[in-house]
Amino acid sequence: MRVRRPLALGLLVVGCGYHFTAGGPGFAGGTRPVFVPTVVNKTSEAGLEVVFTDALREQLGRVGVLGGESSPAHLDGEILAVSAAPAVLSSSSAPRPLQPVSYRVHVVMRVKLYRGTELLTQTDVAGDEDYLQGQRPDILTVEANRVAALRRLAAALAQDAYVRLAAG
Repeated sequence: MRVRRPLALGLLVVGCGYHFTAGGPGFAGGTRPVFVPTVVNKTSEAGLEVVFTDALREQLGRVGVLGGESSPAHLDGEILAVSAAPAVLSSSSAPRPLQPVSYRVHVVMRVKLYRGTELLTQTDVAGDEDYLQGQRPDILTVEANRVAALRRLAAALAQDAYVRLAAG
C-alpha cells in the first residue's frame, strides 16, 4: 500500500510538533512580551480605563505579545478626551423639534511603548463610533448602547495603536 505524499507530509508536520501561533508585526527591536498596566483616564468619565485596558490586553493577546507584570516591556495608555453628540437628526412634518436618532462618541488615546524605562515609540489614536438611542428611548437603553459603542471603539483603537506602534 502506497502512502500519498500529502498525507505523508501532513503526518510529518504533525509529528515534528509544528503548530501555528498568533502573530502580527512585532514591536521595535523584537520587544516582547509586553505588559499593559491599567490605562490612565484623564477624562471626567468614570470607568473608561477598564474598557480600554481590556481592549489593549486583548489586542496584544491576539497577536501573541501580551505578558505579565515582570515583562521587559510595557505599554502605557492615556485616555485624553471623550465626547458624545447627536449624529443624525430626524425631521417630520409635525411641528415638534428635531429629535436625535443616533449619537456619536469620540475618543482620543495616547499609547507609549517602553522597554524598561526607555521610551521606544508612542502614538495618538482617535476614532468615532455611532450608537442608536433605541426604539423606546429611555436613559437605560441609550446608556447600554453607548457602553457597547465604547467597547467597539476601544477594540478598534487598540488595534490601530498596535499597528502604528509595530510600524515604529
